[in-house]
Amino acid sequence: MNSGESAMEEPAAKILKKKGIRFERIQLEKPAFTVDDVVKYSQGRVQRESIVKTMVLRDKAGKFFAVCLRGGDRIDFGKVSRIRESKSKLASPDEVFEVVGLKIGAINPVVLDIPLYIDKRIIKLDKISFASGKHDVEIEAELVEVLKAIEFEEADVVE
Repeated sequence: MNSGESAMEEPAAKILKKKGIRFERIQLEKPAFTVDDVVKYSQGRVQRESIVKTMVLRDKAGKFFAVCLRGGDRIDFGKVSRIRESKSKLASPDEVFEVVGLKIGAINPVVLDIPLYIDKRIIKLDKISFASGKHDVEIEAELVEVLKAIEFEEADVVE
């Protein structure tokens, strides 16, 4: 770590270490806020197909939950509404920060304390990469290892 970097460990790295999960920390050239940014700023170390994004939603009753889907996929709100038995929408940036403690683009499945649905297409992946809790670091790990560290329900949530 050079003197210009924060000495504070990324939230995901801290949790994964505590749970004994092996992972690789990938420093990005610049802060990334989108899947395209991650691919671009990782200098080819992160492939689009392995990126898992975590999105926070709110149902009609005001309850928050999250979905994980592959980087190039889009949420099917009809499917999500059927799973939750309630119409759902993306949480606002302020709501996300209040509920998760992280900004949009830095959220990951290991830091969550809300219900989590992982799209069934992710389960087929060997390795995944996801936000570390900071916009300039990506975490890469074996999917089976990450799944040991989180509580989730497998679901079909994409278009």
